[in-house]
Order: sequence, then structure tokens, then C-alpha cells
Amino acid sequence: MAQAGALNDRFVGIDKELDDLEQSLDFVVDRDELGNAVCSAVELEHRVNALVSRLGLVATFNNVDSQAGHRTIGQYVAARTTSRAEDIDRKVKRAKWLRDFPIFESAHGHELTDLHVDYLRKHLDRTYNTHIKLVGDQQFFVDTAASCSFLGFERA
Repeated sequence: MAQAGALNDRFVGIDKELDDLEQSLDFVVDRDELGNAVCSAVELEHRVNALVSRLGLVATFNNVDSQAGHRTIGQYVAARTTSRAEDIDRKVKRAKWLRDFPIFESAHGHELTDLHVDYLRKHLDRTYNTHIKLVGDQQFFVDTAASCSFLGFERA
């Protein structure tokens, strides 16, 4: 885990909970409980991915990377963790794009996963006109993502 600080201290409890959860896996045999746990872990992963995107964007706006001698927040994170700079920078780019779409931004990590956001950004936001239309159609896409599989979302 990275160095301590008021914000980072909040992750310490989460880290301990994850350790405890991992330790208990060998003792769970109930199929329903295991299936629900897998789904809960995936949903939590989506929340964490969205949080990393937002944190990376805020850190970028606050020049965390340049103060430490790096050109991007991805380089900063890669120098301190086992992450690839490109992966972190992609998350920050996603968060920057979401700033134009407040409904998408609030749904990111909940109804919209990174895959949904990337699909919208790469396939539906190609010109100024499609960008404006997408701003107006945000709730439709959030509702669609919440009510069907990703494949169904792509088809819609």
C-alpha cells in the first residue's frame, strides 16, 4: 500500500477487509454465496475503476505528476506501483471525457462500466453534432446499460 495520508488512510480499512475476505474463501462452500460474492466483487471492481479515473483526473489537475518530475499521472503511478502508465492515463482520459456528460459521469462505476464509457466515447462521439446529441441522450444510454447485458447495450 502507498504512503499514509488523510485521504489514503481511508484505503487502509478497505485493504484489511479485502485481506480478511480472501482468508475466508477456503471456508465457503455455498454455491449461492460464492456466486453472489463473485458478482459483488465485479461490481466493486467497476466502482474502484471509476474512482481511479476520478482520482487520477483530480491529481492531474493538481499537478501531482509534474511536481514529482513526471509528464503524466500515469508515469507517476507507474513509478510507484506495478501499473502501466498507459492504463492509468487511459483512465484519466476517460474521466476528462465524462466531464462533458454529467449523467454518464455519475453513472460511471454503477450502471456504466469502463467498457460502456469507452464504447460511447469511441463509437458515438465522433463529431460536434454527435457530441451534442449524446449530451441529450445520456439518460437513455444509462437506462439501457442498467437493463441489459453489454452486448444488448451495443445493439441498442
